[in-house]
Amino acid sequence: MALKSARVTKPVTFDPEAPVGEAGLRRHVARGAELSQRGQYAEAEKEFRAAAELQPENPDTHYALGNILYRRQKLVDAQGEFSEAMRLRPDFALAHRAMGVVAESLGDEQNAFREYQKAYILDLGVCRR
Repeated sequence: MALKSARVTKPVTFDPEAPVGEAGLRRHVARGAELSQRGQYAEAEKEFRAAAELQPENPDTHYALGNILYRRQKLVDAQGEFSEAMRLRPDFALAHRAMGVVAESLGDEQNAFREYQKAYILDLGVCRR
């Protein structure tokens, strides 16, 4: 059974009231999101990498970086970032869905199906289109 490809498009939101740990995190995330909206993915990647370096235990920054890497067709790198986001937050349904999309893009339908299932179980709405 062939799986239907899906784009990873849901934006990540960051809580402006959350403790930052590093002053530049919000700036990097905001700049990365802005550059991504303009289709400037190489520059957005730099910003999200900087954010992930400032706060490596933040699953949202790894998820955002994974999305940019996916858009740049750096699928193995995207997989790594989504894996890290899921390690940090095992119930991160969007990261499981994104991992499914990457696995499907790499031709790994079995793992794609497994990740889509996990995402569906974690959040019934994440797999609906």
